[in-house]
Amino acid sequence: MGMKLNPTKCKAMHLGRSNPLQEYTMLLDDNTQHHIMTTTEEKDLGVIVDSGLTFSKHIQTQVNKANSVLGAIKHTFKAMDPTAFLSLYKSLVRPNLEYASVIWSPKLKRDKDALEYVQRRATRLVTGLSGKSYEERLQTLELPTLEFRRQRADMI
Repeated sequence: MGMKLNPTKCKAMHLGRSNPLQEYTMLLDDNTQHHIMTTTEEKDLGVIVDSGLTFSKHIQTQVNKANSVLGAIKHTFKAMDPTAFLSLYKSLVRPNLEYASVIWSPKLKRDKDALEYVQRRATRLVTGLSGKSYEERLQTLELPTLEFRRQRADMI
């Protein structure tokens, strides 16, 4: 006999626009029908999946987490040299922006911009780089754009 499912924890998500909104039921051990609730979004392994597969809510959540960590770094360190910045950014901020990015790679420009803006803002923290353009800051710190890293991860 296999593992029993808890019917109250089961949910159905209808993916896509043309998906007929079927209702689902489970037959319980006592031969009664249990109606399966529908949902438009669900969190699985830390990734928020919505019925449109846009991942916008997940991206916004990750951007908020990264901004929160970046704010803590900004308030903790008054001056930041490139070595300290790279160590803090790569270990504390960037993982929030890239967690499972192969699954949720953004489709919408606003989502891509929101992610890149965090790195844009972060690179301004380095002493002496705040007056330079984003591309110059990236080149000085030898950091690639987040878009480039997502494309590279897709190829790998």
